[in-house]
Amino acid sequence: MIISDFGLVDAAPIASEWKLGPVGESSVEIGLDSKKQKFSIKGLADRVDQVLLNPDMLDSSADKVIPLDFELKKSPPAKRFVLIRDIKSRDGTKDNNDDERHQKAIFEEVQLALYARAWEVSNPGDRVIGVGATQVGLETQAHIELDPEFSEHCATLKIGEISAFTHNQYRLPDEKPGKIKSNPFRAWMRERITTALRVIDNAKRGIINPQPSQSCSYCKISDACPSKQESDW
Repeated sequence: MIISDFGLVDAAPIASEWKLGPVGESSVEIGLDSKKQKFSIKGLADRVDQVLLNPDMLDSSADKVIPLDFELKKSPPAKRFVLIRDIKSRDGTKDNNDDERHQKAIFEEVQLALYARAWEVSNPGDRVIGVGATQVGLETQAHIELDPEFSEHCATLKIGEISAFTHNQYRLPDEKPGKIKSNPFRAWMRERITTALRVIDNAKRGIINPQPSQSCSYCKISDACPSKQESDW
């Protein structure tokens, strides 16, 4: 892992085990720009990096929270471009150097998207342009799903193994074929936040669909759940 970190020469760590929220706070509220519905989240982001791009691309006076939605090539000014990394260990016997764990973090989980938005809300002026799972196994692979606006700028930078899974998968809900202008990476963040909002709304209405797994051992209310997984059962 140390050797891998030395290779990320165009990304500078600015936070490790970052506690979600502004300085001095232990939580942060996030939601959708167009709606008042928000929720508070707590947690720790494994690592946050600043991408070392051309200083001419930055605006040191930017002090507003980056909007969740905006069109490609019509982005707001930002004072820093940021990456959110989640460090995941892999069983050596199952480590075949693929990006399965990274894809799962993008398509099946909400953590990276929520952490990305939490950073932007907590640090006005910062824009998250990439997220990814750093897979630690026989070898360490630092994957990054990159905002398409930065594909050309980061093509030669050493920030990790770049992917573009979201680029052809996500658009804003009201966009029609042939009239797509949105940034798909931002649309992915919106969709993951929307998913979290729906889960919260269903839980408030008593609609809960347990998904027993080894993660049950981390759940604070597992003792009250008849569907919890006990050990490997």
